[in-house]
Amino acid sequence: IKNVRILQEWALCLVSNGFLECIESADGAPERYVLPLETAVCFRKDENIFSGEWPFLKSLQTLQNLQPVIIDKYTTGAGLHWGDLPQALHNGVTENYAPVYEHLLPNWIRLHDIAHCKLETGGIVLDIGCGAGKSTCVLARE
Repeated sequence: IKNVRILQEWALCLVSNGFLECIESADGAPERYVLPLETAVCFRKDENIFSGEWPFLKSLQTLQNLQPVIIDKYTTGAGLHWGDLPQALHNGVTENYAPVYEHLLPNWIRLHDIAHCKLETGGIVLDIGCGAGKSTCVLARE
């Protein structure tokens, strides 16, 4: 891998946000990362974590199928553009984050006085990012 730092920073960001746990080696360096059950529950489509689909896992399966491409891009440092990824990954990301937006975004907005006030009185929202605008739909309902 040409730039391991990119991958390490991404994983450590997920650790610092509580999405992943870091298992350290004897010398204190990150050895591997795990998805704790408490986090996995957040990525469920329904309340029963033992049935149905896990959109996060579908996304991981899509990424696994792309493994040769990803390895090549990391090895060469060429980068991988979001728009070049398969639609299945786009769909998986949308499904994955929808429950997070549904459950957390309304509370976050209420805690941010200025954003809450502007949204209450009506305004224009520009949704920039990956996904299908689920967060914007939640904001519109609120």
